[in-house]
Amino acid sequence: MQETGSNSNGNQLSIRFSADGFYFCSGSNSKSVKFDKTDKSFRRSMAVCLCESDIWESHASVKILIDDDITSFIPSSIFSDAECQDIMKFSYPGLDFSKCNMHTDYLEGFDISNVYAINGELDKFIEENFPYAETTHIFSLLVQEALRSSRSNDNRELWLNISGSTMYAAVTKGGTLLMANRYPISSAGDVLYWTGSIYNHYNLSQQTVPLWISGDNRYTEALKERISVCNTLSI
Repeated sequence: MQETGSNSNGNQLSIRFSADGFYFCSGSNSKSVKFDKTDKSFRRSMAVCLCESDIWESHASVKILIDDDITSFIPSSIFSDAECQDIMKFSYPGLDFSKCNMHTDYLEGFDISNVYAINGELDKFIEENFPYAETTHIFSLLVQEALRSSRSNDNRELWLNISGSTMYAAVTKGGTLLMANRYPISSAGDVLYWTGSIYNHYNLSQQTVPLWISGDNRYTEALKERISVCNTLSI
């Protein structure tokens, strides 16, 4: 079990659980494991996690990032927590709610919440082994950073996070979320197609509207060839 407190070594531990792979960063040590086949049960991620000795040292803080595509952004002032499951049932009619738990990230200052599902076995694993961890969805971090950035300069911006078989995208302007969506990808062609579609659908100029991209850097150069203002960042 992870511990925090005065006996910690001062390092921050960050772990990302994804059906496409497993990643962690502990101080100056980091490791990324990509899976050949998608593992929606997350059992391989949990097994890899248990085998990494660096993870089980004491840390000052632990952050768990969930990278799964069952996620929806809703206005916090309109819907209560009790209504979240009904919203998710409507958005994902095929989702088996007996095998997952609902979590909510509130984006403070923007009246937006991200409601997302965590595989039930993974949720139990996190609770038992990382009881003091801060758990959040990677899409929440992307959207929050996008909103903060656009609020400060009042420009329209496109933010992407490319992770495994999913591309998360957000369009913002003046601290307002214009779009948040996810797209299935399997190649650089998919990334270019969906990115171009977003620019076209929202009438964004590829010469003036900036693109911020995080995650898999294999696609960065291809995007930079087509988008004049293309910036990379780490989330």
